Amino acid sequence: RLPQIAVVNCNFIQLMEGVVDSSHLSILHTTGLKSTNGVELDFAKKTNHMQFDAAPRLEAEETDFGFHYVALRQNEKDGETVVEARVAAFITPCFVLNPNGDLFFAFIPVNDERCLFFHVWWSETQAFGEEPLRTQQLEFVGLDDETLAEFGMTRDTCDAPDRPSRLNNFKQDRDAVRRGHFTGLPGFTQEDAAVSMSGGPLRDRTKEMLSVADIAIVRMYQVLLAHARRVEDGQPPADLAYDVRQIFGASGVLKPDEPWRSLVPSHRRRERVAVAS
Repeated sequence: RLPQIAVVNCNFIQLMEGVVDSSHLSILHTTGLKSTNGVELDFAKKTNHMQFDAAPRLEAEETDFGFHYVALRQNEKDGETVVEARVAAFITPCFVLNPNGDLFFAFIPVNDERCLFFHVWWSETQAFGEEPLRTQQLEFVGLDDETLAEFGMTRDTCDAPDRPSRLNNFKQDRDAVRRGHFTGLPGFTQEDAAVSMSGGPLRDRTKEMLSVADIAIVRMYQVLLAHARRVEDGQPPADLAYDVRQIFGASGVLKPDEPWRSLVPSHRRRERVAVAS
């Protein structure tokens, strides 16, 4: 196992909104995805295809554990049209199993304006927690100790005067942008954090305008509000009568008419699917 924690100075829901937005990967992380070409890390191999379709078809539906959502990207392999499907599982109230199948996220609020972003990789065959793979994995996504500290994402640096904020453009390297880097930020993690924090530590949603790309975000709101109402009514926040071992994220290459739910057969649906295209 390889666990790592990043401190993010915003409400935990804002960070989760970014993670459940599957379409942002091909846009915000443009430069990082291009850097996966030819890289032997499993993370690079499993995300490389996302650079080729920035407008995936999105679907989300409620399950007994929360909801799951999928991004469907068309691709060409060996002269044949295929669908690259990435299914993630959101476990109420703050956990996500990434489609890579070997990555778990937890978003733990410290208070209303700060959260801890837990990452856990695991493998039965690769020593993620040992060198040199540990450093290679963390550096590739911006989770190595040095980058986290520089970006104010550790417990020791999250209150530093020079931590990333609107006042310093979140430490964006504008020269790197001029040279072709899409964001000028050092890694996937810093890009996600900067966007999550840019709306303020607790974003005002009264004028928010959601789009078709926000299908999973809408589903997350609905699930969280439903569970909050259960607590108000004196009930437990969630029905926990499910086997957590049957919940996972998954990805796969499908034929155009092949159902993506075949990738997660143990997930039990609760209602009809919401679709965006």
